[in-house]
Amino acid sequence: MKNYITLEDAKKQGFEVIGYHLNRLNEDLKRLSIFEPLCKLVPMVYISNYDNKVHFEHITVCIEFKGHLLRPSNYYNKNSYTFYLFNSVTCDNFNTKLIEPNRVGKPTEKKLNEWLTYLLEVEKQKSEILEQRNNKETEFLNKINNCGLNVVWYSDKKSGYIYHKDFEYSFSIEKGGYISERLTYRGGQKIDDLLKL
Repeated sequence: MKNYITLEDAKKQGFEVIGYHLNRLNEDLKRLSIFEPLCKLVPMVYISNYDNKVHFEHITVCIEFKGHLLRPSNYYNKNSYTFYLFNSVTCDNFNTKLIEPNRVGKPTEKKLNEWLTYLLEVEKQKSEILEQRNNKETEFLNKINNCGLNVVWYSDKKSGYIYHKDFEYSFSIEKGGYISERLTYRGGQKIDDLLKL
């Protein structure tokens, strides 16, 4: 389930914008009003689900530009912004060689188009890497499943081990697509044991 909803939907579910949330929302709306001629400001509410209830965490204001939600960020300089796609794909250990556009001080359609083009290309690269990782993982798991040996799986179904007469083979698929494999000889501990093979 997604971990955010629009402020309008949150209000329908009982979320009240008061105190800290109201102050933060008003500050963000004021700060991001420079984007309004080109974009729509869209408050989003992060939520979590536990105790069989929806819990409202905090509000963030995005800008909607050409049908995409962008999250403006101005950590180091309050007068200029970088951007992130709000529903960006998560891809562990991902780095792009694309050059990030310049920070945006005074928003123009050209500058926002540059950022949107950049962000969509980064998303495309992430999706391609995730597909490659998924194919590699599927191929690896098919080898494990079709090896004809008794495989003991851990609960994550991405790691386990195989005992064979003289060997133990363990494996795990790590975050970022790395496949860790280890083969251990169990038939003895001395060179003579190894030479008997």
